[in-house]
Amino acid sequence: MKMGTRLILGAGLACFALAGCMAEAPETPAKAKLVTEAGDPTLALTTVPDWARANIRYMSAGTGQWIADNATYRSEGEPWDSYVIEWTAGPDDLSMTARMYALKDGQPSQGDFWSFYQFWDYPAGQMRIIQNGWGVHGEGTIWMDEDGATLIAEQRFTPVSGPAYSVRHETAELSETEHRSASLNPSDAGTWVTDRAYVWVRTSSDAVAAP
Repeated sequence: MKMGTRLILGAGLACFALAGCMAEAPETPAKAKLVTEAGDPTLALTTVPDWARANIRYMSAGTGQWIADNATYRSEGEPWDSYVIEWTAGPDDLSMTARMYALKDGQPSQGDFWSFYQFWDYPAGQMRIIQNGWGVHGEGTIWMDEDGATLIAEQRFTPVSGPAYSVRHETAELSETEHRSASLNPSDAGTWVTDRAYVWVRTSSDAVAAP
């Protein structure tokens, strides 16, 4: 079971949110324009698009804790009732970290499933995401879709054993307290096919049990 295909950081997460070859994002709008500081052409910094900081503020606001019902996908091999992800913003809303775990009968899993680091990469002019867990390392980029409402993350995951694989996450805000995240896998035809989708709900307090 590829848990990376299940969840976004912010994300994702995402999403899930999500080593090897980096998934290439479009030149626009993923990459911001370079600006020269103090007239020194060797010291170039990228402007940060509004959506980048807005996403970090949105995910980490309040408790920074989000929960998603897993009833649709629960099975004998995946007994979890829900998944929980907790985001914490870094300085100047240019980065954030997260941990993700699961709940069953109100009790948390023994440890975290995934850890995330999302940040604005100034030299590259991109939002990047690093994800680790389950003996898997994932890296990729995040950008705002042309619709101006959907964040897209494409990551390349490299397991300790087995072949590397790619996952795409698409995340859209539904309200101040809810967002929807879909995970997609590449098809043989070169398109992205939806695997799972979750609605994440922001908790009003740190009442969700944590491992």
